[in-house]
Amino acid sequence: MSTSNPKFDLLVQEYAKMTTGKTVDTAAGGAVTYTFDKATVLAQSGVNVGLPDDVVLLCEMAESHSPPNHLLKVNGDFALTGGGYIGEIDRLEKYYYFRHVAVPNSPYVFHKELLMTVDYVSRIAERLQEWAAGSS
Repeated sequence: MSTSNPKFDLLVQEYAKMTTGKTVDTAAGGAVTYTFDKATVLAQSGVNVGLPDDVVLLCEMAESHSPPNHLLKVNGDFALTGGGYIGEIDRLEKYYYFRHVAVPNSPYVFHKELLMTVDYVSRIAERLQEWAAGSS
């Protein structure tokens, strides 16, 4: 299976030029990180996980110490997760918010998807904090 996705690579290059005026290297597995005020999002070509027409977006959950039943409860609330889910990457022993979207046709739509991912993570974190405080 090829780990290259020319459409994703072009999108990442266009986004980098639009936001920083520079280019980025996507040769190393097709993954790029984007840091925003509230979170860092890893964007990766879906080719690596069998989703050749998608971008996989991952964001570490700072609330990884939340009880697993709270994390599962979040996964059952589709309005809260926006079609994504929380999962653990065992070798890192951390929880991440995962979502995938079709490779956008423009860097503006890509930017919107990145910001939506940060928004979902922020809302999930707020809900987990509410549950930790004893209200649900």
